[in-house]
Formats: sequence, structure tokens, C-alpha cells
Amino acid sequence: MSTNALKAQPNVATRIVAGISMPDTSLISRAIDFAREETEPYLFNHVMRFTHAVCRIVERRPTTTYDNFARDFGERFVPGYKPVSTVDFLMNAPFQN
Repeated sequence: MSTNALKAQPNVATRIVAGISMPDTSLISRAIDFAREETEPYLFNHVMRFTHAVCRIVERRPTTTYDNFARDFGERFVPGYKPVSTVDFLMNAPFQN
């Protein structure tokens, strides 16, 4: 969820992790705790910032993320992200049987 989206939703609690504002949910808290326990501080901050950067790309330009690793970040971390399915393209193709 982008910083702007969080500001637009005042009822969403946030927390700052590695200099990044994130939704404060139990899932995110558990993931952060796990990462913090299993990594060195420099690596933890790097991972948090990288994840945030990829999620921002997914939010701002979702059509560029359907066929690469950013899709996985979108599906897991970006509310409302729905990549286009190849099956949908085939099933909706303008061809007759």
C-alpha cells in the first residue's frame, strides 16, 4: 500500500520499518519479527526497502509487472492487485471454435 494510499485511509494504523511507513497488521508484524531475528541489521533494512520499492512499482505501473518477479510481490503485499491471466486472454480471444 503506498504512502499516499495510507494517508487516504486514516483508519489504517501504520508503523515505520527501515524508514518506510507500512500498514501495522499482525501478518506484517510477524514477518518483520522473523526477518529481524534471522538477519543482520544491514540486510534487514535492505530487504525491507527493496520490498517497498517493488511494491511501489506494482502500485504505480501494474501492467509492467504481470510477467516478472514483481507479480509475486503484488499478489502478496499490494491490496487489490490482480494480474491479467493468460488463460483469460485465450478464453476471451475473438476466435470461433
